Amino acid sequence: RWINSRAAVVRRDDAGLPARVVGTHLDLTEQRAFESALHDKQEKLAGLFRIAPIGIAMAIQRVLIEVNDTFCGLTGYRRDELVGRETRILYLDQTEYERVARFKYRTGSQDGINEVDTRWVRKDGTAIDVVLNATPLDRQDPARGITFTVLDVTGRRRIEAALRESEEAYRLAMDATQDGVWDWDIATGAVRYSPAWFKIVEAVPGPPHYDSWATRVHPDDWPEVQRTLSEHLAGRDTLWHREHRLRLPSGDWKWVLGRGRVVKRDKTGQPLRMVGTMADISERKAAERERALLSDTLEASLNEIYLFDAESFRFRYVNEGGLRNLGYSRDAIRQLTPLDIKPYLTPAHFQELVAPLLSGERKVQVFESRHRRADGSLYPVDVHLQLFRQDGEGVYLAVIQDTTERKRTEASLKASEERFRLWVEATDSVFWVADRAGALSQPSHSLERLTGLSREQCLGHGRLTAIHPDDRDAYATALARAVARGDAFELQLRYWDAGGNAYRWYLERVVPHRSDDGTVRGWLGAGVAIDRQKRAEAAQQDMLRRKDEFIAMLGHELRNPLAPIRN
Repeated sequence: RWINSRAAVVRRDDAGLPARVVGTHLDLTEQRAFESALHDKQEKLAGLFRIAPIGIAMAIQRVLIEVNDTFCGLTGYRRDELVGRETRILYLDQTEYERVARFKYRTGSQDGINEVDTRWVRKDGTAIDVVLNATPLDRQDPARGITFTVLDVTGRRRIEAALRESEEAYRLAMDATQDGVWDWDIATGAVRYSPAWFKIVEAVPGPPHYDSWATRVHPDDWPEVQRTLSEHLAGRDTLWHREHRLRLPSGDWKWVLGRGRVVKRDKTGQPLRMVGTMADISERKAAERERALLSDTLEASLNEIYLFDAESFRFRYVNEGGLRNLGYSRDAIRQLTPLDIKPYLTPAHFQELVAPLLSGERKVQVFESRHRRADGSLYPVDVHLQLFRQDGEGVYLAVIQDTTERKRTEASLKASEERFRLWVEATDSVFWVADRAGALSQPSHSLERLTGLSREQCLGHGRLTAIHPDDRDAYATALARAVARGDAFELQLRYWDAGGNAYRWYLERVVPHRSDDGTVRGWLGAGVAIDRQKRAEAAQQDMLRRKDEFIAMLGHELRNPLAPIRN
């Protein structure tokens, strides 16, 4: 046992030697055991203090009196460089130093412990983000000192900043693409929809559930949507990707493109979470319908339509009408150029034709040509040629009309017109064409030959000079009345016959030339010679006159038979 012995001399002999001694014995066994235990605890605490993975320090009046190894490693200082120094050496500036000190001492005295975020400067000058937790040694008197811990959160702050930037970049990307985003908890059916998702379906945000989407899918699209989604959930497809229609609140349907991927499965492979996007593709679908309609229209067109490269001149596209008329297959025609089907078109001539298109002088070039079929036969065509440029490449568009029937009709009409012209020339009849105001614009050769007037002299109202002065005013009045009313009229008049050097009678009929809507476009006039009839009528009138005179004289003689005797 541990004993603490104490003694004192109370009496000495004459020689000065101790004669009587008084003493005490104190059992220190328990005290020594307590001290040993306390020492062990202090050693352990000191060890924990030194090796703790978090910085720990004590300070009195802002002066460091103890720091652990982690604190030194965190700040970059040695222990002897910190102990006895003010904590100011760790702060960026005085303002931050004072702010943290006020917070620590004020809050610590009230609550016993506090936490504050700040920035420190290491010995090498680099800044670090730290979180300080402080508690006073004496809550009643903070001036006696504080103990505080330091946690370096620089890495965490970087991660948080990167996460914020990533979230902001994701948000901006979603805003830029205007795609709807969804996050599906497959087990519960809960789905988080982004505001853009509800904007696409033109609805206010509703219940965050799978049914908010599923109940909107078009009935005709749902079986395939469900099948492809099941395939992906089962792990047979790496990505779910499906176009489908969604019902809008108005009752209309909108085309969307849904895309998604399972991002979490349990240990058995069952899907737990799926995320994806939804894009509005209604405009693209409308454009596809328009392109399909255009393609069907081009294929159904009776005209021949060609697209060929501006450099090689090889055909890129020929519609069904062109293939059928030429007699080539689609593969065979792609090996040809316009020069192969236009035997009379030389490369030099073709370059002349396209030069105005290449220079921009013209938007379209129109010309006539002849096509050669696969069997070698030829047929006439009208060509409308245009040049388009897309992505730096030039493409010619040629719209071709087979003019075989038109040419036949034109030839037949020309022959008919020639026969009519010869018939007119062989008769004494005259013809003319006038504009809507009655001014002559096209006289017949027979009118010019009859009157002796040139074509230029007949134009306008010059023809009236060849009409007999006694008939001219009546004819002009009748023509003006017809123009005003839009009515036809018929009149007898005398034209000057330059060959016979006399006036000849004509019966002229004038009729309006009307457009499809009934408006008068011009006037047509035709005059038939009636001079013989007029002379016959005059002779008959003269004979009738003489007859009347004879009858009158005879009657007079019969009424007065004795007149000669009396006379």
